[in-house]
Amino acid sequence: MDFNFGVNIIKADISQEDKDLIIEGTAVDSSVNENKWAVPLDELDSLTTQFNSKRQVRVDHSKSFKDIVGYVEKAERDGDKIKFKARIYDPTVQRIILKNPTAHYVSIGALAEDIRCSKCEKPSKPFKRCKCEGAHDIVRKIKLKELSFITDPAYENTDFQPVGFSASVTSVINS
Repeated sequence: MDFNFGVNIIKADISQEDKDLIIEGTAVDSSVNENKWAVPLDELDSLTTQFNSKRQVRVDHSKSFKDIVGYVEKAERDGDKIKFKARIYDPTVQRIILKNPTAHYVSIGALAEDIRCSKCEKPSKPFKRCKCEGAHDIVRKIKLKELSFITDPAYENTDFQPVGFSASVTSVINS
């Protein structure tokens, strides 16, 4: 099953040596998202390791080569979430991030081998949750594909703002 989670990017900065936009934020957490999926705590270490294999940053989960706009440089688990640092080298995407405060959301693209109801623990089918009252899907054995910029996040608090002196200067210069 393919699934996508929208989550929080905390800060962004342009690196001085190569003009890449550096962003930091939260890639995924263990809460139940708008899609009614949750990644359990015991899956976060595996996902962190996968993020540290320099996963692609794409636009809108595109499979097109031209929509690869950067890569995840580093990730670490922070309690019930995974924080990441990524380099964005595409100047068009950098400009959108720096100029548009409504375009600051990410989502993971991944495959889950095991999807179960949170109430009865029976296997669930993709996009067809169990009929248990108040249930959501628990996704396990996750294979991370990529991190994408999206416009409609599955998590509520998923925005970031460029921070740091060089990001501010770049934003003013590009105005």
